[in-house]
Amino acid sequence: MKRTVLLIVGLIALAGCEMVDFGFGGEARGGRTTPGSSGRQRDTSSVAGEPARADTIIWTCAVKVPDGYDWARDTSAGHFSGELLLYRNSEPELILPVGGQAPIGPDPGSHHLAGGHLYTEYYTEGQTIVLREGKPFLQLDGACFLKGLLPGKDGSALTLFCSLSDGGLLLLRDSELLLKINGGSAPGGLGEGRPSLYEDEGHYCFEYRNGDSFYSVRDGIISAVMPPEAGLTVEDYRWFAGKQTLLLRKGQFHYLYEDGEKRKVTQMSMDMQLIEAGGVMYACGVSSHRGKSIIYAKDLPAFTDLFFTGSDPWLLCSEDGLFCVQGRDPLIIGRPARSAGGTTAEFSDRDLMVFSAECVSVCGRDLLLGASVPGSHPVLMRGGRVVGEFPFEGYVTAVGVEIIPPS
Repeated sequence: MKRTVLLIVGLIALAGCEMVDFGFGGEARGGRTTPGSSGRQRDTSSVAGEPARADTIIWTCAVKVPDGYDWARDTSAGHFSGELLLYRNSEPELILPVGGQAPIGPDPGSHHLAGGHLYTEYYTEGQTIVLREGKPFLQLDGACFLKGLLPGKDGSALTLFCSLSDGGLLLLRDSELLLKINGGSAPGGLGEGRPSLYEDEGHYCFEYRNGDSFYSVRDGIISAVMPPEAGLTVEDYRWFAGKQTLLLRKGQFHYLYEDGEKRKVTQMSMDMQLIEAGGVMYACGVSSHRGKSIIYAKDLPAFTDLFFTGSDPWLLCSEDGLFCVQGRDPLIIGRPARSAGGTTAEFSDRDLMVFSAECVSVCGRDLLLGASVPGSHPVLMRGGRVVGEFPFEGYVTAVGVEIIPPS
C-alpha cells in the first residue's frame, strides 16, 4: 500500500525524555513554514513548561497529503503531489515536495532517519536515486532497494542495496562500490526490526544466503558459515561483541553455537532469527498457542524463555526493560511473559497502525511511536499514551531519538 504523511514532534527533555510541548510554526530551510496550527495535546501535565535539552534531539518524518485525500485507500496509487517534512524537536527543519516531478516518493519504506540525516530512495527512468536532505547523495543504474544504512562519524555512509534485476547485493561507501555479490538474500532490513547492515566493535558486517549456503561479510571480506556438525543447518548468524553467534536447526530443534559450545534453544516448529535489543541478543520466532499467534524469544545470555502477544516482532529495549511491538491489526505494545499463555499486551488498538520499526524509537523509559490513523489524524504516542494528535491529513513515516554526547 502506498502512503503519504505530515509530521510534528514535541520538545523532549533529556532527563526522562519527557514530552513537554507541541509548538508549530517557524521558518524551515528554504523559507517554507509548517502548515496548520499547534496540535491538541494530551497527558502532559507532569512536564509542563520544561525546555528540551540540547543533547536530546527528536527527529520526526512524515508526508502531508492533499486535503481530503484518503491515503489508506490510495486511489491515486501513490501518484499525487504532497510534502515530506522533517522536524527537529518542535521546529521544522526541512520541507520537500513529494510526487509529481520530484525524486521523492510517498512510500514510508523509502524514508530513513540515520545519524541525524534524512535519506530518501526513489526509482525513475532506469535509475535508483538516493537523496540526503533532498540533495543528491548517490544513484545506481537499474531498480534497487535499500537494505541497510550505516552512517559514519565523518559524514560518509555505508549502504547495502538489493538489485531487483538480478537479485544481487551491492555494498557502497557513499557512491563508491565496495562489493558486488551476484546472488544472495540478506536477512533483516530497514524497518524490519533487525538491520541487515550493522557495526560490531568498529567493523561493518552483514550476512546473506545463496541457496542453501550462508555467508558472513565483515569489512568487505566474505566467509562461508559452516555448521559445526553434520545434520545441522545454519538458520542465522551474527557478529556480536566481537564473537560469532550461530543459530542452528535440525527439524524442530533450534540450537545456539558460541565459542565451540552447542546449546539447545527450543523445540518448536517455526523459523527463528537473531535480534539484538538493548545490548542483548535474542533468538526469536513466531509460533502459535491455542490457536493464537505468539512471539517466542530466548534471552541468550540468561538463556530464559520469553513470550509476547502478536506476530511480526520488533523488539526494543528502553531504560525500563524489553518491549515488543506489532505494527497493525491491531497495534500492540507488549511486555514479556514467562509462559505462552501469559498476558503481555500493555496497549492494543485496532484503529492505529505503525508502518514499520522505523516509526518506533526508544525515549527514556518508554517507546516513542509515530502512529497513523486511517480516516483521521496521525498521533504521537509515548508508550501506550497518545501525547499529541496532529491536525494534518497524512501519516508518520519515521521517528528517531538522537543523543548528542556532552562535548
